[in-house]
Order: sequence, then C-alpha cells, then structure tokens
Amino acid sequence: MKSVNIVAPKSKADGNYMLPIDLNGRIFSIKFDPGAEQTVISVDFLTDGLSEDQKKKIIELIKSRHTPNGDFVSASGAPFKGYLVHARNVMVGNEVFDDFFYYLILENNRIVALLGEDFLENCGYRHLPHGNIEINTFDNEAYKQNRECSLSNEDFLGFIDEVMS
Repeated sequence: MKSVNIVAPKSKADGNYMLPIDLNGRIFSIKFDPGAEQTVISVDFLTDGLSEDQKKKIIELIKSRHTPNGDFVSASGAPFKGYLVHARNVMVGNEVFDDFFYYLILENNRIVALLGEDFLENCGYRHLPHGNIEINTFDNEAYKQNRECSLSNEDFLGFIDEVMS
C-alpha cells in the first residue's frame, strides 16, 4: 500500500467528482464513478485532434488485430465491448501510477471517461469539507492482479503513429 495525496473536487454544477488524467500526453478529466464496475475511456478522448478518417482507421486496426475482452452495458441499456489496456506512468490527479488499466471503448456513440470500481476499490479515501474526496492510499499490488490485457498502450500508440504517417 502506497501513500498518495489526490483530491477529487466535487463539481458544483452536477455533483460529480472529476480528476485530471494525463494518458499518453493527453490531459482530460475522468469522472470518479464508484457505480462503474470498470474504468472505461472512449477512443475519442485519446484521439482528440485527429480527423474522423484517422479515428476510423485506428478503430479498424484495433478490431483487425485484437479481440475485445470486456462486455459492458451502458446506463441506457446498450451493450458494447471494450479492450483492456495496460498503460504505464499515467498521472491521475497529481500522482503518477506505474500501472494503469482501462477498457478502451471504440463504439459507444458518446465520449466517456469513467474511473471505475476496479481502481477505486484499491484506494483509501475520506470525505473532506465542501464535499471533496481525498484519496490517501493505493494498493497497487491488488490493483495489478488478474489483468489479462488484449491491447498494450504501446500498440495503441503505434496505431496512432501508423495512421499519422
């Protein structure tokens, strides 16, 4: 168990907790969502700035070379699949995590980034004044157990490079 110090501020607008995440040099907000079983990030977050044609090519490359290993149902009841990805040196809040796992969602018809229970169950946290949450410990060894990834982060970055060249 390692000590961390991450504060997830509560949004006054919608009551959600959001954390900044730096994944592959792309910085975006991820929703702190204990109702989500797994951490999921749509391909749109990771391909921001690319054309629709380039995004389609990346999706085609992933589908042709990898098998999804996660089945999900959206809040609206629509089924979709995800690819478990292992990324290294990902900054969540102000802490760098050597190992970070998320399901890459290719087709969900909406942009989504949810920090799910698979991550949160390994955190020790407490509620702060003003409704904020502080994550103060993280069990990295428990978090890494039983992870069979279908796609490496390096593969994903390689697909981006491939369609950019």
